[in-house]
This record gives sequence, structure tokens and C-alpha cells, in this order.
Amino acid sequence: MNYEQYDRYVFTQKNLDKYLEEFNKDIERQKQEIIEFEKRAKERINLIDNWEHQKNFIILGSTYKNGKKNVILLIKRYPDQSQRDERYEFNKIADMRKKMIELKEKYSGVDWSKFKKEIE
Repeated sequence: MNYEQYDRYVFTQKNLDKYLEEFNKDIERQKQEIIEFEKRAKERINLIDNWEHQKNFIILGSTYKNGKKNVILLIKRYPDQSQRDERYEFNKIADMRKKMIELKEKYSGVDWSKFKKEIE
């Protein structure tokens, strides 16, 4: 919050006290929101770790050409429909193929049926 915008509204000590009280209430509310966010975020991290461990997500994305680069766009979609994108770029198709083999091994047991290979 930019407090400078309130400078012109202060005419008396009473005005100043009122604004300080409001600002301090807002700061306390924000602190509480941050604490609650941190708690929810830690729960989500545990949930994602669990889904990762149980391989409870699907693989979306594709291989494609972007100019001279060969690209793998790997999207991991979780049960809550959130997703994490990973992008890998390669100069050589052979390097891309190696990475695909590595990713297939890493995520074996996960549904790859929605992954599209435009480049084999």
C-alpha cells in the first residue's frame, strides 16, 4: 500500500491517529493472511508430493518444432486440474529422443495417452 496518497488527508492529530489505526489493522490482517497462505501452501506441497509419489497425474503436451529448435512441452496435470509445465529445447532430434526416453522412464506408470508426438 502506498501511504503517501493519504498525506493530503491529514489535518489534525485525530486524522493521523485514525489513519494509523486503519493502517495497523490492515497490516495485522495481511500478516494473518500470509500465515494462512503459508499453511495452505505447505498442505498443497504435501498433496503434490503425494500425487507425485503415487504417480497420480497424467502427462499432456507434445513434441514440436519451434524454428530450428526441437521442443518437448511436458505438462503434468494433477487430479485438482492444476498443472506444471516443463519445456525442453534441443538443437538435435537425437538429443530430444534421448530426453523423451529419460522422461518416459521417469514417469513410467503414468498415463501418457494425451501426449502428442509431432516429431518422432
